[in-house]
Amino acid sequence: MKKSKIISKLIDFARVRPLFVTVVTVLLLDLCYVNLFFKWPTGITEGNKSEQTVTIQGKVRNKTYDDAGRLKSINLGSTICYVNFSGGETPEPPVGALMRISGDIKAIDSPMNPGEFNSRSYYGAKRIFYEMSVESAEIVRAPRIGVRDFFFKMRQRVSRRIMAFFPLEGGTVNTLIAADKSYLSDARKSLYTRVGVGHFLVISGLHISAVGTFIYRGLRRAGAKVSAGCIATVSFLVMYGLLVGFSVSVVRATIMFLVRLLADVLKRVYDMLNAVALAALINIVFNPLCIMDTAFIYSYATVLIIAVYITFIAERTRKPKTIRKRIWEALKFPAVLWLFMLPVNLYLSYGCSLVSVIANTLLAPLSVPILVTAFLGFALSFTGLTFPTGLADFFIALMLRNFDKLCKLIDGAGVFSFRGQPALWKLCIYYVVLLWILTDKGRSIGKIVGIGAVLGLILFVTVPVNLAGRVTTLYVGQGECVVIHTGRGRAVVYDCGSTSKTGVGEYILLPYLKLTGISQVEGIFVSHGDFDHAGEVAYLCEALPREGISVNHLYSQDIPKSAKSGCLLEAERTAIENRIPVTHLSRGQRISDYRCSFTCLWPKKGSVPEDANAGSMVIMASVGDFDTLLMGDATKETENFIKKSATKAASGSIEVLLVSHHGSDTASDPGFLETVQPRAAVVSAGVNNRYGHPHKEVLKRFKEICPHTGLLRTDKSGAVSIEMHRSKPVVYRYRR
Repeated sequence: MKKSKIISKLIDFARVRPLFVTVVTVLLLDLCYVNLFFKWPTGITEGNKSEQTVTIQGKVRNKTYDDAGRLKSINLGSTICYVNFSGGETPEPPVGALMRISGDIKAIDSPMNPGEFNSRSYYGAKRIFYEMSVESAEIVRAPRIGVRDFFFKMRQRVSRRIMAFFPLEGGTVNTLIAADKSYLSDARKSLYTRVGVGHFLVISGLHISAVGTFIYRGLRRAGAKVSAGCIATVSFLVMYGLLVGFSVSVVRATIMFLVRLLADVLKRVYDMLNAVALAALINIVFNPLCIMDTAFIYSYATVLIIAVYITFIAERTRKPKTIRKRIWEALKFPAVLWLFMLPVNLYLSYGCSLVSVIANTLLAPLSVPILVTAFLGFALSFTGLTFPTGLADFFIALMLRNFDKLCKLIDGAGVFSFRGQPALWKLCIYYVVLLWILTDKGRSIGKIVGIGAVLGLILFVTVPVNLAGRVTTLYVGQGECVVIHTGRGRAVVYDCGSTSKTGVGEYILLPYLKLTGISQVEGIFVSHGDFDHAGEVAYLCEALPREGISVNHLYSQDIPKSAKSGCLLEAERTAIENRIPVTHLSRGQRISDYRCSFTCLWPKKGSVPEDANAGSMVIMASVGDFDTLLMGDATKETENFIKKSATKAASGSIEVLLVSHHGSDTASDPGFLETVQPRAAVVSAGVNNRYGHPHKEVLKRFKEICPHTGLLRTDKSGAVSIEMHRSKPVVYRYRR
């Protein structure tokens, strides 16, 4: 019995590239080990304390600085230590020095919200598991040789020289040569990230290959032997790696370039698939946790796709003669790269733009000239002549600033953006079908059918899940932020602020909206003007449209302007500046469409509340038959006023109650709870908050009212999501 063609091809592939197959097996085993068996450190603790004052000793592995050039942190063994040596009592330690440090230490924790940056995985990939606030420090012994400190100081000198000789584009040149982003323009960094060319601002395979090839070919043309050219080039790349820090991408690129040179010496064919497999194997052997780092995934995924394209997809024919075919060939590679990277970008960054194909096509012919000009200009700076370096700076500025204009034009086409994290099973189906279509090259199914199938695959993996009715209370520390999903790609936000965490709009809410595929916020409801409820609303009105998420409305209390806080007035002013309509709501007003409705239960029109809490805007949100009562910081008096109207506004029973005032005993009156009878209740409170929220009396009341779930607490569970399933509310706790 004959074997199928697919199995035969897989067997042939395994025979030709056994190293690649072996590394894929090792990767899968490593994934299982990290996710199922590896025990993350839980902290050096006593009892229920999350921190403990200890003294540790170890070698300084790395140092970081703040924007003002002051030492910010040092990596000591498996601990990142946040220091303050401004007093001058302890000199700044050199890299490699043995230090003894005392302070409060705790394990780096995992995120509390879906989509939030995973510090534990990020630092774990760098073999750092603890963080410490340093109270005292002393240098036990200086480094004996000091090679690492020599290169660290050299990097600082290189950065200063670049900034002195490149007045126009010093920030970007510094990033490209010294991997120092401290001088990089935030505007350019954000723009390149949005249009999908942020990889250009990272020391990667492109930089290593461009510089290594330039040196190697230059030495060969100068008459150097192959072996001598290889040794000189590899020596330079190793020293350059020590200078910029051996990141995952630098290690990968250096190993792959070394394999390429070795193939030249041995007069063998360079196989990119085997080269990338060898580099991945070395990375994993030295640090199994690196597989959790997004930099590792992006770096190896990109190069693997390029290798697959060159090996199996690219046409091995002469260059096309017609203009149409040349344009097609120019777009073909970035288009295929985009198709393969689409699921990776969606899964890791929760977004991807179709126009990034154009941006990468335009960047490709500029990358090598910019890099070579930057390195040549830096080398010429040592001659003492400012004119040639200034000329290099001018040409780099000319290329980059024109590219910036094109990127801004492309960035405006937000209609071509996709967002939302797809399920893993969807990714598997996507890649299997895509590989079959691209390697088949239209022989079995035809080109038209193949193009249609690719478009269908894109829709299959990019259409966001319909989460209509889901209510998510995010963990924002001592504050409040609730997202109510109203349909596919649409949601409503109720409050956004915190007094214990900074940047909750940027680092918590925005990633969550992207993760769940939200492209339209139909309204932002602000309960009242306290900072822990309204502190981030102004940021949302400005940032969400910039990120491609439209905001249709801002709703706040219909009370006199004199009774509103400065925080709330700033939010309303920012909304108007960004052309977002502002509507003031009072008791009895209702906003509805065919999907959902929002009824304002409090405050009374034009009333002047005694304090901010008494004027909290209470909203009954109804999505289909799913009713959520949002209380803000409403008092017991408010609860007594609205308890009858709340039951009338609901389409049936109240599924979810957002508990007032973070679980304080100034609210959650027993009579109110008995009247509304919520099926589930959520309280938003910070971990170990100084107010003692939620109070014991409130916990006891909800244990009786909601016997199956009790009071769901963000300080214990992280983000809490509730949705209906077969007429029953189902609870998802982000952390158990």
